[in-house]
Amino acid sequence: MDDGTTAERGNESGGSETHEQRRVEEALGEILSNEAKFRYLVVALVAAGLWWQALDPISAFTAGMGFVVLVFVIEPAIGMLTTTRWATTEGVVLESEVLTRGEAMKRADVGISASRSVAGYVPLIRYEYTIDGTTYENARISPVDASTSRRRWAEALIDHYPDNKWVNIRYHPGDPTRSYLQSWTRASRVNVFVPIALFFLTLAITIAIGVNTAAQAPAGLVPIVMGLPLALWGLYGVQRGLRSYSWPTTTGVVTGSNVKAVSGGEDSSARYRMEVLYEYDIDGETYVSKRYSFGGKPSRKTRSVAKDWLENNYPIGSDVTVHYNPDKPDETVLRTGGAWNAFVVSLGGIVFCGLGAYLLVNPDPAIPPVVETWIDRLLEQL
Repeated sequence: MDDGTTAERGNESGGSETHEQRRVEEALGEILSNEAKFRYLVVALVAAGLWWQALDPISAFTAGMGFVVLVFVIEPAIGMLTTTRWATTEGVVLESEVLTRGEAMKRADVGISASRSVAGYVPLIRYEYTIDGTTYENARISPVDASTSRRRWAEALIDHYPDNKWVNIRYHPGDPTRSYLQSWTRASRVNVFVPIALFFLTLAITIAIGVNTAAQAPAGLVPIVMGLPLALWGLYGVQRGLRSYSWPTTTGVVTGSNVKAVSGGEDSSARYRMEVLYEYDIDGETYVSKRYSFGGKPSRKTRSVAKDWLENNYPIGSDVTVHYNPDKPDETVLRTGGAWNAFVVSLGGIVFCGLGAYLLVNPDPAIPPVVETWIDRLLEQL
């Protein structure tokens, strides 16, 4: 399926309705798809191999992780660059609304299963435009369309394209059925994967500098680069967890639940995490969420115990008390607090930063005798 695929509107009303439904289904199906392309994965692995040959295996492994993460955004990024050179024409918005991810999946006729998340929101903007006397319809907004976890992001986009508004359309000169409203939108995978990729690549460069140069100072930068994001993320989680105690509440309804094995596979060593999907209304708007608390989702040692816990505490269709951020109604929890996990993460990050600072000041530190004894014993065991 090509990005931005559309079709010429039918001459009869029945045919037009059929084409309209199919165009919306195709556009929503593309928006919901976040799959990486295999050919880009090969390129990422080749790049990591070249890095290995040119520098060292440790930094190459870290850089490879960054390259693999970039696979998920490289095709949209290429699309963003190419669409800036496309021709433009004027079109009109026919339909503009925010769908929950579950609603979008049903409308796109995408199968909903326990393995697919239905939490999130999809901005649907259907528009038409005319090229050389032929009228086309589409619902693609940009090459980086994706569902988002924040309803306010989708609403901000919808507010910019209300019904019946005349807009500029970017279309492929050689194939007018391919079109977008703009070259970029705030998409989940771009927001998530690009910072992660930059983190790994920055860490890889830092390690390569420390390994391949005579300078001693960069060695201390490695734990700082690793620890600083952890410290900041953990402190942010602590702050959110503490603030959730004072959030107002509303009544929501459980719309789904799921049990996933998160460690050890399907055997006795596994842990099973419980997910609860719920809906709630704030000021007439419907929101969906699956966040249980800022401390993460609860888990149990066996699948049967996890299922019993869900059935006893969150049966489908039951009412739940939802704590929501009054400034950001799409930020919610079922259980307030949960700051302890974030505190542990932040503490680990602070320890890494402290170690890095110490190594920067003391590039050749003396190892205490007790630590040397432990290291010798460990080496003997190996």
